[in-house]
Amino acid sequence: MFLELKNVCLSRDNFMMDINVYISREICGIFGVSGSGKTSLMHLLSGLERPESGSIVFNGRELVNVGRGRFIPAHRRQVGMVFQESRLFPHMNVRKNLLFGRRYSISERGKPDFDDIVDMLELRCL
Repeated sequence: MFLELKNVCLSRDNFMMDINVYISREICGIFGVSGSGKTSLMHLLSGLERPESGSIVFNGRELVNVGRGRFIPAHRRQVGMVFQESRLFPHMNVRKNLLFGRRYSISERGKPDFDDIVDMLELRCL
């Protein structure tokens, strides 16, 4: 597994992110003080935001290349993001929220059914 961010820039009112990094580890932790760009970085990787410049390549698949006008949208990236706070899509009920990611599953064992998801998340009431 590898991730490469090359000349990736994102700016906000009082914040400028400029990243050049190549990571070739299965597990990588990102840490920093509040406001250092951790969430912004995750938004860039997952496709929730677009950088102003640069490219992002994950496992040989180019997700973003601003210079070439390439941007794979979040729903086609097969990259998941878990937020610290509980978040549900407000226009969907709980069942639809839990089944949402199922359509993007590429599991060789098939897509999990609702009961499997409930059990995995330990949501079943006794």
